[in-house]
Amino acid sequence: MEISVSDAKGQLSELIRRAEAGDEIILTRYGQAAVRLVPVKPMTNQESRRALLDAMRASAAEKAAAGPRAGRSQDFLYGDAGQRPPILEKHRWWSNPGLSDPDTVIATVLADPTTIDLARIIGTYGLSRVERVRKEISHELTSSEARWLETLWEPVILGVQDASRMPTGRDPGK
Repeated sequence: MEISVSDAKGQLSELIRRAEAGDEIILTRYGQAAVRLVPVKPMTNQESRRALLDAMRASAAEKAAAGPRAGRSQDFLYGDAGQRPPILEKHRWWSNPGLSDPDTVIATVLADPTTIDLARIIGTYGLSRVERVRKEISHELTSSEARWLETLWEPVILGVQDASRMPTGRDPGK
């Protein structure tokens, strides 16, 4: 099948599907053959794909070794204080694995907060501790950081307080 490049633009997906199915597609420019569409590799049938997946699963099962549970794989980051930091929305741990001190975790979140992270540190460490750290670092924040924190602070506090009054095991929507 020959088709001009300008006509092919509107039906490229269909032309690619046909080329993958084995049809010969030639794109022309000014009436001259310019490009032939050919599949990179032939399509496999469902049985061969299934056999390949089964072989991959079997190979992976042979190589799998028992190890620490994924939930405990980063315990070395948190020290022996016994209280694990919350799982935060922003990945601050990767650049500074020394963030095991709770006040350091709180200060790091307060310097670049998200509503989720503020709620999580308040839920983990308590509002009074977070407020204490907030007062301690307030002079270190830039004006834009301080404005952003103030923008998020009140709604998050109200949400945490509302959530703490909600009985457990009950769907809030009902």
